[in-house]
Amino acid sequence: MWYDVSDLVKAGTVNTATTTKINATVGDFDGRVYGIVLVVVYEGGDNPKDVQYWINDGTDGLHYGRWKGDNYHSAYDTGTTTFDGAVDMGNVTEAELTMVHLTAYDPPCANCLKFNGHELNTSMVDSNTFELNTWDVTDYVNSSGNNAWYTRLDDDCDDPYVSITNAILVLERRAVTKSDLTITAIKPYHYAWSEEEGIPKGEPWFNLMNYVNITVKNFGTEVVDNFAVTLYADDELIGSETVAGLSAGGSKDVKIEWVPEGADPLSWTDAAEGAVCSYTNTSTLYKLRAVVDGDNEVTESNDGNNILIEDQEVVWNGFACDAPLENYVQGKIKGGIIYTTGDGQYHGLDCTEYGIYTNVSYDLEVPGSIKQARLYVYYTWAQPKYKAPKIGVTLNTPSGTVHELKLETSYNDIAGEVTPYKYVWGTYAYNITGYVNESGTYVAEITNLNNGSDHDFAAKYAFAAPAILVLYENATTPEREYWLNEGADIIIGGIRNDVGFLSLADCLNNASFSGSINLSEVANATLGVVSPWAGLSWEPGMTNYLYFNGVELGRCVYCGYSSPCNRTVNGITMNVGAADAQVGVNVTDVTSYLNASDNVVTQGDDGDCMMPSNAFLMISYK
Repeated sequence: MWYDVSDLVKAGTVNTATTTKINATVGDFDGRVYGIVLVVVYEGGDNPKDVQYWINDGTDGLHYGRWKGDNYHSAYDTGTTTFDGAVDMGNVTEAELTMVHLTAYDPPCANCLKFNGHELNTSMVDSNTFELNTWDVTDYVNSSGNNAWYTRLDDDCDDPYVSITNAILVLERRAVTKSDLTITAIKPYHYAWSEEEGIPKGEPWFNLMNYVNITVKNFGTEVVDNFAVTLYADDELIGSETVAGLSAGGSKDVKIEWVPEGADPLSWTDAAEGAVCSYTNTSTLYKLRAVVDGDNEVTESNDGNNILIEDQEVVWNGFACDAPLENYVQGKIKGGIIYTTGDGQYHGLDCTEYGIYTNVSYDLEVPGSIKQARLYVYYTWAQPKYKAPKIGVTLNTPSGTVHELKLETSYNDIAGEVTPYKYVWGTYAYNITGYVNESGTYVAEITNLNNGSDHDFAAKYAFAAPAILVLYENATTPEREYWLNEGADIIIGGIRNDVGFLSLADCLNNASFSGSINLSEVANATLGVVSPWAGLSWEPGMTNYLYFNGVELGRCVYCGYSSPCNRTVNGITMNVGAADAQVGVNVTDVTSYLNASDNVVTQGDDGDCMMPSNAFLMISYK
């Protein structure tokens, strides 16, 4: 039985409870009272403590199994009482558990009580009537879910009746009368942190600008003026920010930039029929350590809670720009450039199976002699993962000769760990200078050589329209300086969640044209760029960008993805001859933006999905 006597208790005096036995002969009740407990919670006093407390009461009667008449009453051997709620572990200085046992223990039991799974000595509970005892449980307190477990028996004890009537837990806490700075959260992300879902929008990626949000709270009762928050990754200093002030009970988010460095997981060696790729998981597990007031310049009630450590894996995101286009050749010439995809079209996986060949025709009308000629095959979705195509390429000339081509250079790219589709994209480049020496129709025949038995290569793939690039000489044209750059860099910006929330700034592919130029002698400058799969945005608002020396030349500037395109500017002709070539091209006069040295073209993706592969710069002199 329990009574609320809050209004009857008198402080500073002896309080007395008196019981009287009544109706002692009714039923099985004989009127014995084993004990009376007064529990008082008070404020103030001579030596006040900052306490957190739980008072559990009731009757949990443990008993043995027995027959009563025709009915068997099963044994009830153990019970648990819980102390719900959170505990600030950083402030607990002492914890005591008080229990009231009735009719325990006979025979004696030494380990019939546990607090959070830790055994407590119960050998003093031996009166077999009433027992009130207290145990020190300071070392066993948890931040939540605290509980006391009890039983009526162990290996040496089988007490038929034990009743638990009270369980009182009292935690004495450090009185916080000063400031108390604590790191409560470390949140790494690439683009943003979703507070609603509690997840990052884009995990941190190698070699990109990422952020770590650190939350600091002042659990104290005093305002803190200035303090520093510092971030380390594997003990390497990442950054530090100074917080101007934090009120008592207030919290503050501090954002620190983080650019972890990592290596491209894809590597390859070129063979005559394709690139032999290998993939190495370059992901790294970092220990992020956030520290507040690391120099102990702030007077705090507890300096032991100023550090928080979290693990964070960082991986390669290959959809960001990671492969600037490389210069293949640079020089001077009287002549021009022709780039054409002929009647080539996109071919999907079902059109590139083993043994199937594809013929692409190129009608070349070259106004001069050939100085350089290249054939490019732009492939995608090479499967199985981590593999590049094994293909045979022949070139039929207008005069009827057939030349079997060998791969000269390949450029390959992969998404990395951001997606389950670990398929390789790339550009295969073939030197056909010795075979292109006349105008007329050239036919390139492309065949998949892998029936699946050659595990060094992909068994199937898709490709956009292959292209021929011709650099020709013509004495009637102005003297021109040229740069021919090539490569393969699959990029997808647009803050798309399927590629890790990459922005336009993460997806800017560069091609550099090195060297000095006397601008006073320049008549005009022309830029040509090629990016397979550029020019068809999958969602409204997603597009591509083109820059020259930091100047935006336009958005959605590529033609040729789904319909033919033929443009000539000064000395560069760009031609996409068929529908569904899925090759985006652009040619632009950039005379007004030309620098005296180190010119750069930038192809940027803002959700379009593209693979910058070629960039040509041609300068005509007066």
